[in-house]
Amino acid sequence: MKRFSKDQFDNLSIQVKKNQLNEIVQEVNELKYGVFWGFDRGKMILTIHNTEIKNLLTFVRHKRYMELVSVHILSKEIIDVLNKVIDYTSHVTILKEREAQTKKSVQYHEIDYYLCELHEYILQGDKSKITETKAILKNLLHNGVQML
Repeated sequence: MKRFSKDQFDNLSIQVKKNQLNEIVQEVNELKYGVFWGFDRGKMILTIHNTEIKNLLTFVRHKRYMELVSVHILSKEIIDVLNKVIDYTSHVTILKEREAQTKKSVQYHEIDYYLCELHEYILQGDKSKITETKAILKNLLHNGVQML
């Protein structure tokens, strides 16, 4: 059994219908994985395991579907099953793109804030605050967002 870099997300929101969940369980059983599920604080935790690997899928129950909210996957085979049944990788790709866009937006807002602060310090003639704020802006530009 080959291991691959783990896939772990704690902020998913993927709707999974009952028949899809049943299909996931059937598919992993065919791959000789064991399946165990339990409940913790209103969430269903589906453990998909074999002798070497333990994968966790956490769901929140809704009236007509389950919502996949968290995964900790150590097996490429499980990713393949999830892709086949619920198009998992597409959902993760969209999530990663949204996270990157949100991060970029937050960084731009930070830069805007410090530019406003710098302007105020220049008007006040506060050289120490000007130097401090320029250093913060330089750090944001080098370590944060890449300006286009």
